[in-house]
Amino acid sequence: ANLTENTIGSPREDIQQVFLSHLHVDHCAALKAVPNAKIVTDGAAYDYYKKLSPIKRALHGVFFELLPADFEKRLVRLETLPRVAAPFGLGDGYDVFGDGSMLGVPLPGHMLGHTGFVWPHENTPFLYAVDVQWLHQAVIEARLPGPPLSLVQHDQQATLNSCERVRQFIQSGGRVAYCHDPKPFYGPH
Repeated sequence: ANLTENTIGSPREDIQQVFLSHLHVDHCAALKAVPNAKIVTDGAAYDYYKKLSPIKRALHGVFFELLPADFEKRLVRLETLPRVAAPFGLGDGYDVFGDGSMLGVPLPGHMLGHTGFVWPHENTPFLYAVDVQWLHQAVIEARLPGPPLSLVQHDQQATLNSCERVRQFIQSGGRVAYCHDPKPFYGPH
């Protein structure tokens, strides 16, 4: 394959699965570029937003126009996967591959259905906490997000609870990364 075939936005028929943390526009805008991929995400959140009008969805940062036409056919609902204990105080997670190597962990607050992904079987478990907060410092300080993130915040108390679980995970020796924080990861090296 040459570079032009691998650029963002170009169809990638070889990708078989996409793990979607939540339905905000900045996380699902390129799903049409992976036409053969199963999309693993919180199905109940999709059902909720599907019932809303396009205007109400837009107020939540959700644009179904960006989803592939066959989204429902390709959807793998996290909540249908086996539940297993996630490491270091994260609670239960969904066993994505059925072998415990990667878990989808609900981290509610930012958005209905917001999910982090944890790899528990490494020497140091690693959590991609996505948008539980945009900056690690906010997680450590146990503070709520400010604008613009607060404009689409689903549940403030759930955000604080999820941040507490992430703090416990780090304090127990786990590593964490966030989608919007410029530092690549936090925790033991």
